[in-house]
Amino acid sequence: GVRMEIAEALGKTKSRAAVDALVQALQDPDARVRRAAVNALGELEAVPAAAARLQALYDREPAYGVRAAIIRTLVRWEKERAWTWIQRGLREPSHGDQIQAAALRALKDLAKARPQEVRDLLREWARPGKPIYARVAAVQTLAELDPDDQERTEFLESFTQDPVYRVRAAAIRAVGARKHERSREVLQRVARTEPDNRLRTNAIRSIERLTAERERREIPADIRAELESLRRDLLQRLRDVEARLQSLESKIAPGRP
Repeated sequence: GVRMEIAEALGKTKSRAAVDALVQALQDPDARVRRAAVNALGELEAVPAAAARLQALYDREPAYGVRAAIIRTLVRWEKERAWTWIQRGLREPSHGDQIQAAALRALKDLAKARPQEVRDLLREWARPGKPIYARVAAVQTLAELDPDDQERTEFLESFTQDPVYRVRAAAIRAVGARKHERSREVLQRVARTEPDNRLRTNAIRSIERLTAERERREIPADIRAELESLRRDLLQRLRDVEARLQSLESKIAPGRP
C-alpha cells in the first residue's frame, strides 16, 4: 500500500536520507514493504552499512520474495562476492522458485565480467531437470544477453518445443524478441504446430516483425532517407498546426459566455 509506494519513491531520490529511511523500512512488519525497500536500495549506489544490514537480514528473513530481492541487490553491490551470492541463491529452493530465479536474473549484472561462466550457468539451468520457474528465468536472461549471437539464439530455439508450457512460452517470446531472420523457419513451425493459441499468435506476430524488418532493409538507403525526411517534415507541420489552433483558442476563450 502506501508504505510500499513511499519506499519505491525514496529509491528514486538517491539521497543519503533516502538510504537511512529505506534501511529503517527493512524492519517493517509487512514483507511487501521490506521487499520494496530492498529493491529501492538496489537502485542506489552501494552503501557498505546498508549492505551489511541486508546480509544480516537475509539469514533471518522468512519471506522468499524479500530474500530474492536481497540476492539481486547484493549481487549488484558486492561484485567481489557476487558469485558467492549467486551460488547461495541457487542452492535455496523456494515457493515459485523465487530465490533461484532471482539469482539467475542477477547473472545479467555479471555478464561482462564473467561472460563464459554466466553463459554456462544459464544454459545449465535452462535445461530439463531444473525447477520450472528457474528454467524460465534462465531462458529469459539468456535472451537478454548478446542479442546478435546466433548460436545463443539457436540454443533458445531448442526450447520452443519444450513439453513444459511456461518454458516453451518463454523461449518463443525470447526467439521472437531477438529478431534473427534465421529464426523464421522455427517461428513458422511454432505457428503451424503449437497447440496453444496465444503462443501461435505470438509466433505469427514475430514473423510479421521479421518481414517488416526485411522489407525495411530492402528499401534503398536514399529512399529511406527521403521517407524519413518527409516523416519529420510532416510531424513539424502537425506541430505548427496544433500551435496555431492553441493560439486561436486562447484568443477566442475570453469572449466565450
